[in-house]
Amino acid sequence: MAAPFKKTVLRCVPLALCLLGFLAYGQTLRYPFVHDEIISIQNNPLITHFDWNEIIHGTGTAAVKWSSSINNAYYRPFLELFYRIEYALFGLHPAGYHFLNIVVHILNSLLVYRLMNIFLDNKKGSAFAVSLLFLLHPVQTESVACVSGISNLLFAFFSLAGIYFYCLAAHQRANRRIYWASLAASFFALLTKEQAVMLPVLIFGLDMVMTPREGRWSFEEFRRIAGHFAVLACYFILRKFLMAGGAVPFIPLNNELLLRIGSIPGTLLMYSGIIFYPSSLHYYRSVDILAPAVVPAEIFLVVVLALVLVIRRTPDPHRRILVAGAGWFIISLLPVLNIVPVINEYSLILTAEHFLYLPLVGVLMFVFGIGSFLMGRIRAQRQGVCAAVVIGGLALVSLVATVRQNTVWAGEVPLLERTVRFEPHLGRARMLLADAYYHHHEYNKAIIEYRRALDIMNGYLDRVGRSPARAVYAAFIEQIYIGLANSAMALGDFQQFLEGYKQAAIVRNHPGQFTLFEEEK
Repeated sequence: MAAPFKKTVLRCVPLALCLLGFLAYGQTLRYPFVHDEIISIQNNPLITHFDWNEIIHGTGTAAVKWSSSINNAYYRPFLELFYRIEYALFGLHPAGYHFLNIVVHILNSLLVYRLMNIFLDNKKGSAFAVSLLFLLHPVQTESVACVSGISNLLFAFFSLAGIYFYCLAAHQRANRRIYWASLAASFFALLTKEQAVMLPVLIFGLDMVMTPREGRWSFEEFRRIAGHFAVLACYFILRKFLMAGGAVPFIPLNNELLLRIGSIPGTLLMYSGIIFYPSSLHYYRSVDILAPAVVPAEIFLVVVLALVLVIRRTPDPHRRILVAGAGWFIISLLPVLNIVPVINEYSLILTAEHFLYLPLVGVLMFVFGIGSFLMGRIRAQRQGVCAAVVIGGLALVSLVATVRQNTVWAGEVPLLERTVRFEPHLGRARMLLADAYYHHHEYNKAIIEYRRALDIMNGYLDRVGRSPARAVYAAFIEQIYIGLANSAMALGDFQQFLEGYKQAAIVRNHPGQFTLFEEEK
């Protein structure tokens, strides 16, 4: 009877994850393209044909989208190919794109389930709990409900597959095909998103922690890991010779770098906070590197010392799970901790919630390690009931929160209204919200937001002086004046329409010298 029951359970897990995944995200099938996907899909003629030169050399969507920043020199040929496949399948019908997002997210949760079975000594109930919370956690909405989040979903899919095949190859050394599948998955992860550069380090760390003591540091182990570092080296060589931007973005050693490094403790605290209390989820999440960093650093140090104490006091095998989970979280976040910055504007550095898509697995592993240790102190008869109540409650709360958070992605206006609620000093968010109001014929609201954006952008001009960044903010100001002019025209104010275009022309013709015109009267 045991074998049929086991097979039934194995069949039920994929079915349960599939049903719950569509229950959590099914509403997004009705949502239109918003924000990034309007540029990368709806208004992007490049994805309508398969130009292999554009795909291989990185001169397609990514190059057009981020050409303004040398620090954002993305090389994502597989993502470029995937966009073209999606367009061939669905055209410009967003429901198909949302459907694929949900499917890939469910597949990722299944890979998490498979991996947790390996790491948690085949405890299928615990593995299902981790995969369930990974599937339903509301912090995942920015990756799943947003069509452009497919880059995070695909990168995570190949990363999880690479780790899973690596673990299988370590147990089935005679099967070379599984190991080559691991290398191939890692390579595709790199071709999908730059965050995958951490994958060899993550695999190495997991191998060191989870391998029994007598099996560590063997030649066979290092040979397996070396293959993944060789794949990483090949990736950088490809970037060097195939991509116009070169292999690695230049990182100047200056005071700004020190400020970005100093902001890391606060960033990690913020990420941890929204995982355990995801009440303030929003787009364009930013951290100000000019904000005081001493107090966050002190709090971070106290938290780290407390976690180290917890880990030291936890016996094996729970301790290994805690170390593996903490390592997974930190290592997978390293590429997006703004050593190579992704700048929203001025001193505001992007700390997006979609960066947490894969690191969330590490946090769930850590929480499980503590939970299983504490559960072991409860009488055996009550363990199953207590675990079911806790996991069921967390899953239900997560499901409700995710369904609610999805509504933010129902259109440009709700998305950007929530953004400016939490990022009131982000000028670009104000400008984008004004654009959204304009396209929804709410012209008075648009004018208010354009003026707020103009105040912020003019403030940046005062601070940057004659640096190259001045031209960037001048371009934003030109767009804002055009938006003000068009909104005034829609309201029948012809004088303000002419004034807006006059100011825009002055900014365009003299971006480095123009006088600030904001509301002199």
